[in-house]
Amino acid sequence: MTKVLEYSPPWLARFTPAHHFLTAPTLSREETETLASENDFYEGPRRTIARRGREIFAVIRNQIRWADLAVLKDQWQEGVKEKREGEEGDGEGEGEGVEGTPLKGKGNANGRGFGLGILGKQSVKGEETEKEKEKKGWKVPYRILNANIYGEITQLSISPDGVFMLIVTRHTVHVAVLPDASHLTSDDRTHLKIKTFQLGPTEHVRPHSPVISALWHPLGVFDTHGGCVVTVTQDANLRLWEFNKNDHSSFNNPTVAVDLKKLADASSTEDTDLSPAGLTASRQGFCFDLVDMEVTSACFGGNGFAEEDPWSPFTLWIALRTGALYALCPLLPSKWQVPSFSMPILTDALLTALVDLEEDYEEAEEEFYIKQHNWLREIDSQQPLPLPESCSWRIGSEIRYRPDGFSAIPKLQGPFLLDIEDPDDLDVTDIMVIPARVDLESVIDTGEELAEDVEDGPPVTMIVLATKSGIVHTCLQMEGVSAEWLPKRVGFAFSDEEGAVPAPLVPLEALETAREQDQRSFAWPVLTQDVQSRYSFYVTNSCYVTYLSFSNWAEQISKQFADPDAERLDTRLNVICDGPLATREVIARSTEAGIGGGEIASTLSPHRLPYQAPSIFYAPDPLENFLKSRAPRDKSFLTGEIVLSPATLDVIVAAHALLSRHTATLERAASGLFVRAQRLNDELRDQLLQLSEVSNRITGVNEQIGAEKTMAEAVKGEGDEEDTLTARVSRAKKRQAELQERYERVRSQLVKTGGKPLSFREKSWFNEVEMQSRSLEDTGRGKSRIVGRVEDAKSVAQSLISEAKQLAEQKKRDAQAQMKAAEKEARKTGKPAKVPFDQGRADVRAAMQIIDRESSMIENITTRLAGMTTGFDSV
Repeated sequence: MTKVLEYSPPWLARFTPAHHFLTAPTLSREETETLASENDFYEGPRRTIARRGREIFAVIRNQIRWADLAVLKDQWQEGVKEKREGEEGDGEGEGEGVEGTPLKGKGNANGRGFGLGILGKQSVKGEETEKEKEKKGWKVPYRILNANIYGEITQLSISPDGVFMLIVTRHTVHVAVLPDASHLTSDDRTHLKIKTFQLGPTEHVRPHSPVISALWHPLGVFDTHGGCVVTVTQDANLRLWEFNKNDHSSFNNPTVAVDLKKLADASSTEDTDLSPAGLTASRQGFCFDLVDMEVTSACFGGNGFAEEDPWSPFTLWIALRTGALYALCPLLPSKWQVPSFSMPILTDALLTALVDLEEDYEEAEEEFYIKQHNWLREIDSQQPLPLPESCSWRIGSEIRYRPDGFSAIPKLQGPFLLDIEDPDDLDVTDIMVIPARVDLESVIDTGEELAEDVEDGPPVTMIVLATKSGIVHTCLQMEGVSAEWLPKRVGFAFSDEEGAVPAPLVPLEALETAREQDQRSFAWPVLTQDVQSRYSFYVTNSCYVTYLSFSNWAEQISKQFADPDAERLDTRLNVICDGPLATREVIARSTEAGIGGGEIASTLSPHRLPYQAPSIFYAPDPLENFLKSRAPRDKSFLTGEIVLSPATLDVIVAAHALLSRHTATLERAASGLFVRAQRLNDELRDQLLQLSEVSNRITGVNEQIGAEKTMAEAVKGEGDEEDTLTARVSRAKKRQAELQERYERVRSQLVKTGGKPLSFREKSWFNEVEMQSRSLEDTGRGKSRIVGRVEDAKSVAQSLISEAKQLAEQKKRDAQAQMKAAEKEARKTGKPAKVPFDQGRADVRAAMQIIDRESSMIENITTRLAGMTTGFDSV
């Protein structure tokens, strides 16, 4: 677990540069209503803070802000230092203590020294706007980046090399070119316009489904000119983009585009068109796949690090709202970066699997591993491409082409289901995959020293699912996911793989992160991985922030897997898994989301004792003790004239040292008291502003209700005392019930009438069945025609069988008679019967043909008779 250094760092407190960077200005009632009317209700993931090293990009009121955390902290420290060095009282330097003008000189001793030259002070009557403060010399501690984007920004994502940033709205995706940090850290604080490119101007637009995830491919080629992005929409459409800012067509045409609903039902790459439907595609009505295949999140299985499972960066995991998980492996762009350790590890694992297969041979598995072997061999046979000069993100990697002998669209593996009692009740909102740990030293001999700070973990994949109810499910994927492709033609599909269901996910633990009163319909929990531990993460919602850590459990499990041949391993694993697995801590919780009140939740401590005055109030006065100790010796000195002498100097120096210590303590106490009082005053002012805003809202609602009531009374008469608001609510409920009933009626009709049209073979089969049913229904006229035909066939078959038997017996008797006649003639003449060789061979051949023809005819008649008898006996 992360070590807690401080609770509520002072440089993030109120009225500091960092706090002002993350705080939106207060809007008036008219501005709030305008903003609420422009932004539609959005239900989906929100990731509005992105990081590039120590630089932070945040979206505040649909405005992208940039700041450097180190600069913000340095500005706070400078303000505190200047304040402590300020002079007593009101200060000798220039300064304005109340109205918000910049503080200059040595500072001001009134306690508001956080923002000297940066924040200044705020007016007691109300908050000033940024423009008014800038006119007075106030400097904002951040910079605003203007982008030509329409719609509410929901997600930000920085590329691995820090050159580009994805800006995602509900229906659009834009790629922004970020300026260098040296351009952003200048003294110029004016708004900076950044260059943006729209990704998929015809694919990601409002008529289409909302964008759920926009991910940077971990194996893509990134430089100052372009990169690789994967976008996933809510209706299960996946697109892979390889863009280049110098080629505008690369933003319009994706490299790979696939409809996951079609891919889930596909049996080969040639039987159907797997591309997503366009704007002009016709819909055939209600479709169950639109509900069952609703995507809520997607993520890659790894980042391509040396200690990860080599297949993890090739795998894209897709989470559906129902809780089912699907995987695509390998999902690669046309050019990709090969990590230095991936190919040796994959080759070693594949050879080990082939050796194990010889002991338990299966044809389907052998073909599966042979495909992977051919894929790796084609990659090894390629000549590595040179790395771009500006590509410094992944050191030691090589650039290769995607193998041409295999489809760019892999097989959709899944669904992977969570083995719990009610898997249909899951309402998944986000997914995070922690790849399996690989011991490189036991697999390959690199000859290099590996990093010692790599965190230990189990050799299995860990999957974390966040649900809308606030429950976080953690599970294990034991078998792993490797490369798999669809066959090129239907005839090459393996019968053993058809209908195969993957092994279910092993549930590890389900943790509740939200109280029942915190569960709201608009809540959408998202997962954020901790930068210090791969097995720790944060669950963030509009009402709470919870920290979960599985580091201790992962460390214990990895130690047990390090020595799998030890005795009683199963017992120790059961003991570890039965104990507490995760460390859970509530970082922050908001009491009322959207109103402004909040609280910091931390570990409970004992209640404070009743007030007791500090011991300093009872301490003796140091000056009085000094005078008493000096009075017997220097009484004349204290009461007489001051004479310049060494003794006088000693007394003055001692008194000065005593008084300086005493006054310094009083100054620190007074300064701290003033700061706390001023902060309390500011917080009280904020609460009053919020109370005033809520009061204005209530007044507006009451005025609207009064106006509607007056209008109703004018229409119905003064005697009608009906409550207008109650009537509106009842009408709305009635209208909702009617709409629900109408929806159920239409849905039932669509379910009954929906479906694909019948094929020609299905129609002909139905006609044949109908003809057979009509012939069987005619039972009133005695025997039906088909029954008579069956009896005729039986009689014919019996007669043919009897005739065949008679012919066989007759031939046998004729042959015996000929043999006897030949023997008699031989005995008479004393010589064997002479038969020409050619004639004998021809006779034998003719006899064999007759026998074969008769035998095949008898077998065919017997088989047909048996089939017809069995079929009609069952009828």
